Amino acid sequence: PVLPLLQPTPSSTDATTACMEEPEVDIPLPPPRVMSKQGLILGRHEREASVDHFKDSASWFYNYGQRASKWQGEWADAHGIEYVPMITKGYLTRPESWRDISCYFNSTWPTCTQQDVIDTIRTSIGERAIAPKFLIGFNEMYNNPPPIDLTPEVAAFYWGKYVQPAAIANKLILVSPTTAHSQKGMAWYTTFLKRCYDNRNDPQYPCDVEVIQRLAVHEYECTSSVWDTSYGTWSSSNIITNLSNSMGTYGGKDKNYWSSYFQNRALWVTEMNCYWESEAPHLDSREQCLRITGQKWQTYGSGPLVKINSMENIERYAWWDTWHPEIKPNYLTYLGGQLTPIGRGYMSPGDPSVNCDIPGVKYYAKDASLTGPAELFTCFGTGTEMIRYAGLYQNKVEGTISFSVDVPSSGNYAINVSYLTRTTRKLTVAVNSSTPKYFRFRQTGKWCFEDGAVSTAVPIELKGLTKGTNLITFGDQMKEKEGPIIEWISIVL
Repeated sequence: PVLPLLQPTPSSTDATTACMEEPEVDIPLPPPRVMSKQGLILGRHEREASVDHFKDSASWFYNYGQRASKWQGEWADAHGIEYVPMITKGYLTRPESWRDISCYFNSTWPTCTQQDVIDTIRTSIGERAIAPKFLIGFNEMYNNPPPIDLTPEVAAFYWGKYVQPAAIANKLILVSPTTAHSQKGMAWYTTFLKRCYDNRNDPQYPCDVEVIQRLAVHEYECTSSVWDTSYGTWSSSNIITNLSNSMGTYGGKDKNYWSSYFQNRALWVTEMNCYWESEAPHLDSREQCLRITGQKWQTYGSGPLVKINSMENIERYAWWDTWHPEIKPNYLTYLGGQLTPIGRGYMSPGDPSVNCDIPGVKYYAKDASLTGPAELFTCFGTGTEMIRYAGLYQNKVEGTISFSVDVPSSGNYAINVSYLTRTTRKLTVAVNSSTPKYFRFRQTGKWCFEDGAVSTAVPIELKGLTKGTNLITFGDQMKEKEGPIIEWISIVL
């Protein structure tokens, strides 16, 4: 149950007070959801084949923009899934791409008016069969210095001028700017709250902290202890304690005021995965799947999703990401729509029968053809055969690795690449006679000769395969030192 909200400050307007009550909207209700908390994050690359897997488990989605794209909206309406608009940074975006800016909050032309923002959100609501009920604020403003991200001071001003009025005018519930259970995340957010509180009586653009009714957080670890201690319960969690301590008695408030303020707001985990649990290597899709399906019981219990679903103070969560062009093992699907191990686990949280193996037809190092200095060897750390010296060996001689693979039809395919490298390396990949394309492979921590060396697998997307046999070549036309050590690849069919 959601605890009762605090009373508005004396500076709250009638419209602000009205916004604090969840609006009654005369619209068809979404069908019942097995996991009503579960959401999706969609960008501009996914397709309907990707999201269809989750039409019966997800109840909401967002796309870092203010409006759903045409196919996203139609798909969501057809399945009773709620769209949640978001004002990601200091600008508005067009619906087909959240990177396509329509106007800016600062003096950059074209400059948004307050009415532009109100009207954009109103249009977003009017486009949907399931009317949005929430508006999410700025995303991760604590990572980069301005002008890439907003300072807390600027964010509080924009909040009072644009974000808060858009929510009030459209009777939406406001979700806070993102914070994180980290020093920089909490420092940014509490400074933002202080500046918003300072602006509460601004004659033009008052900022009212009471209008923010949900707290958005990002978390990239999956251990049970993280969710128990960091997010815990309504009244007992590290994040609430740390935020409350940071606010102290700011504004001349009683020491319990800010504690009650945070305790009275349900949490939205608007980005989550297990990626940052380990940095060298980051956890691949198989390892993340094992954690969320309860197959690592001693450390993870039934997994973080089962835990979140049982926590009353967490209202919603979404996995980052459904798919993204960045070479990371975090995604629910491949670009073509096939489920990754994580995707299988996301559909069945806590189910130890889920198959978490990396999918696809596998081709091992011994199956490859090699040129130049590229060579097959047994990796001491893993005990498996691998290939080293693909690319420009010692900045002089080029070595290549080629796998002959078969596909049932012409088109684009995802491949998983299992590799090992102590430092982040680039490596070219080419299909048949196409121009090689560089891919970036993040460090796995150690070389083969070191104890504890492990490999990891990441997905990459390849274009232009033809029906039948194709040649996938690593290391061709490299203009820099050799790439990572390759263990195997698999073709996702």
